[in-house]
Amino acid sequence: MTNDSVLEQIPKILNLDYGFEKLMSALERIAEKQKRFVVLFVDAINEASEKNIWKSGLIQLQDAVNKFQYIKVIVSMRNGYEKLIISDAFQNRIANGQVISIEHKGFENESVRATKDFLNYSGISFSPSYFFRTEMNNPLFLTLFCKVYDGTDFDLFYLFESLIKKADEESQKAIGLDGDNEILGSLIDELMEYFISSGNRTIEKRILLNLDFWNTYGITISKIQYLNSLVRSGLLTVFPVGEEEHYDITYDLMRDFLHAKKIIKAYASQEELRAYLKRDLLNVKDNKITNYGYENLFAIICEMYAEKYHSECIDIIEETQGWGKTEFFRRYLSSYSWRKREAINIDDFLSFVSRCQMDAEEVYRVLIENSTKINHPLNVNFLHNHLVSKTLAARDYCWTTFINHLSFEYERVFQIIELFESEEEVAPENYELLLILLTWFLTTSNRPLRDRVSQAMINILKEDVVYCTKLLQKFEGVNDPYIIERLYGIVFGACIKRNNEQKQEFLVLAKYVYKVIFDKDEVYPHILLRDYARLIIERWCYEYPEESDWVDLAKINPPYNSPDIQVVEKQSYYEEGTWGGFHTIARSMYPDNIQGGMYGDFGRYIYQSAASCFQGVDIENLYHASMQYIRDCLGYTDDYFDEYDKHCNRNCYSRNDNKKIERIGKKYQWITMHYMLARIADNHPLVEYGEEPHNYKGAWEICVRDFDPTLNEKMINPPFLPHFEPCAYEESFGEDLEHLEEAIEKWINEKSCFFQTSNLIITDTDGKKWVFLYQHKEAKNRLYQLSSSSFEEKVGAKKIWKLALGSFVKKDEFEALRTNIQNANFMGRSFPENGDECRLYNRELPWSPSCEELKERQWRRYEIVKEQTPIKHKGNVPVDFKWDDDGNFTIVYEEKEWESKEDITEYVASVMPGTINLLFELEYDGSKGDTFVFTVPCLQILESLNLKQNKYDGFYFNDEKELVAFDGAKMGVCDGTVVRLNYMKKFLEDNQLVLFWTCMGEKQCFNGANSWEQKWSEWSSFAYLDENDEIVGNYQQMENKQ
Repeated sequence: MTNDSVLEQIPKILNLDYGFEKLMSALERIAEKQKRFVVLFVDAINEASEKNIWKSGLIQLQDAVNKFQYIKVIVSMRNGYEKLIISDAFQNRIANGQVISIEHKGFENESVRATKDFLNYSGISFSPSYFFRTEMNNPLFLTLFCKVYDGTDFDLFYLFESLIKKADEESQKAIGLDGDNEILGSLIDELMEYFISSGNRTIEKRILLNLDFWNTYGITISKIQYLNSLVRSGLLTVFPVGEEEHYDITYDLMRDFLHAKKIIKAYASQEELRAYLKRDLLNVKDNKITNYGYENLFAIICEMYAEKYHSECIDIIEETQGWGKTEFFRRYLSSYSWRKREAINIDDFLSFVSRCQMDAEEVYRVLIENSTKINHPLNVNFLHNHLVSKTLAARDYCWTTFINHLSFEYERVFQIIELFESEEEVAPENYELLLILLTWFLTTSNRPLRDRVSQAMINILKEDVVYCTKLLQKFEGVNDPYIIERLYGIVFGACIKRNNEQKQEFLVLAKYVYKVIFDKDEVYPHILLRDYARLIIERWCYEYPEESDWVDLAKINPPYNSPDIQVVEKQSYYEEGTWGGFHTIARSMYPDNIQGGMYGDFGRYIYQSAASCFQGVDIENLYHASMQYIRDCLGYTDDYFDEYDKHCNRNCYSRNDNKKIERIGKKYQWITMHYMLARIADNHPLVEYGEEPHNYKGAWEICVRDFDPTLNEKMINPPFLPHFEPCAYEESFGEDLEHLEEAIEKWINEKSCFFQTSNLIITDTDGKKWVFLYQHKEAKNRLYQLSSSSFEEKVGAKKIWKLALGSFVKKDEFEALRTNIQNANFMGRSFPENGDECRLYNRELPWSPSCEELKERQWRRYEIVKEQTPIKHKGNVPVDFKWDDDGNFTIVYEEKEWESKEDITEYVASVMPGTINLLFELEYDGSKGDTFVFTVPCLQILESLNLKQNKYDGFYFNDEKELVAFDGAKMGVCDGTVVRLNYMKKFLEDNQLVLFWTCMGEKQCFNGANSWEQKWSEWSSFAYLDENDEIVGNYQQMENKQ
């Protein structure tokens, strides 16, 4: 920009032949017509060659724009330029709130997603190896990367060389040169000479403009244009220091690269170079480094040294004394993140880590950054070989305690997990290395991290089932059940959510699982792993029943063949007065009613609760067998974990806060419980209330499932939702009469527009009709919304609600049902309704063995009471209790007679609720938020119409890929669960059924401090869908049930 007025220059820049005000007027008319704002963006005003024009220009711009109602303006500038650009007058406007000032912090906690957007915009393919680069956090570096990327493997130094070459060409063109000769290298050499000789890291503009370079190449009148081009290219950056502008190499690592390159080039032999490094760069005196601040530079020199001489020079630092060399070691270690593979010798790397006793966390960070680089000596295959060779306890000591704390938003690896967890489409190219890395994250005792890693892996694996088999094979012999159990769960989730059929790949996988898990003398003793593995094969059999003759169902169905838990010696597991990690395990695992009243929450409410589902389990022996298994088989020791487990979640005291980082000892408790329950289930019958003992059928029966691999909360909001016009319920709450008794009575007894049955059928904006199987709607007045608690309503608070529950009855029983219930008051919920199912996985419906019991009870008998018969009873009843002197409690009984009445009922019809409430309250599933419900169509609808969930959870499609049913309330598009009307009619016709609703609602007015102090009216309706697609039935006011 020139020294002319900002308002004059803007139209010129836009090539307009009229002024700024006319431009704004035209934009104002457009915005007013569309009822939308027009935003004028002026970006990077600090880059203007004449920066002082903005001191008056900002005020002029604001004053001009303020004349228009629909136009807003945003300007941006880099921090540090305030004094050069913002006048005192404009600064006062900011202080007075006339101008809003926001500091934009760049990518911050969104660096991975921002990186992906940058790469997509630049047409660069999505590769995991880019996202582990810490340099990608820096917007400047990312811009450089996108500018010069040419498809080759990521090489940091090649990237810098490419940038310099590109900047050389662009800057010469900017001043009219043909660019045939490379001249920029000379300027860079002179700059580096200045930086080295002066010790400065920046150069003042006046000094830069007086370098010899300008005269050497005849650039005397276009210096500023040349420098501006270098700034635009990303090679140089300019920023103010007081009233003076300073220049620097844009990226610190690139400056150190250029410096190192000059040093390496300056010395012909190793001896001369090493002498320079000790004498001049580090200024080693008396065996101590005296010249600090060159840690990064030295690390880059080491890389270039290794590439040139095939040896390392870090020994120069090792030979010195003093505290400062630690930082040199750290920077040297981090250099392995960007070294060329040719400059890495594994033996040298391992020797350095061992000799210098490098912190395990820093080593693992380097390995993670290298993990997804193809054919790299330090990629995840190196990490895998390192970790798989360790014992469970040793690995948890060094690796798991490190990754447990990588779930913060600023951690790049966690951002990558978040990205893949919610990514709608993941291209599976080169993801095998990433999947191996993520599998090792399954060792973590950080529940949210483990579960979100699992969801991310499912999202990747569903694209290519081949990777499922590869991962299971690679980790087949791993000695951590936390990995192998969850890996089978992930594979099951990927199978059931897989994109495209992938039939052959699925068959290979299913046969592998069958062979490795079930076709064995003893099935792997883990109750969850068995559950997941079985479901993989069951799913194959469900999809391809004609090609499943290779499956012996007797082998995949429990109970299996592991031996029962042996009776073990009772032992003590801690000394009184001590409190270590193993002591914590012993207290946490302790069951109820064993030698006193003290028990652990885990021992009583989780472990004992599950084990007690089986007949004949010796709980005390189970406790001792479990403690000895943790100590002797899993290898837990206080030497490894005492300090870590003492401080893990030390500020968390709630037994209900389960989605957290758990102790390593707690991880071993879970592993042991799942191991022992598997052996119990193989040898003890299951006992359920009111039923005869029977063989264990699956993990859903004892409520030990802790992660749903078929439901991803990040994948429940698709872009294709139908749109419905909202129902106009124009309800009057009589706010002006709310405290008058007569007015309240009148309002309570007036029929609300809420109470309609006609809106059980709705039409979307494409003209398609949908019918509600479940509908719930409520409205509240202003006072109700201001109430702070459901137990303390404000006087005058009002609420209206309605509930319509769809059910089915056979055609030949419909008239009998209608005759008996058409005038019933359904408040009190005595009619058969849909139930909550909290033990099933989302995508198990309707095919899984866990659904068999649900199928057996989906049809319910509806009976009416004809009469009551008195029945006389005689027996001992408790009448008192007392304590004796020894503290023993005694109940006193007396023999008495009493009478009760037994209902004599008459069968009317069988009805089937039209929906199921899938209640997801797996309290330990860290990939889920709060408990939530999907209300989904009943099993018979899913089977009859062959409905399946595709990419998005909770949305049911037919074989023609048409959306047929979904929970619209969960998505916020309608008041409940809807089914396409034409498919509902097909279902009714094919099955000879009638769809009907039991409808109920209330009008409530609260007239006291408590929720029970209220006046209300009750409304009910029996409604049904007739043959003309009309809803028959109306709400009627009923006598209140007390």
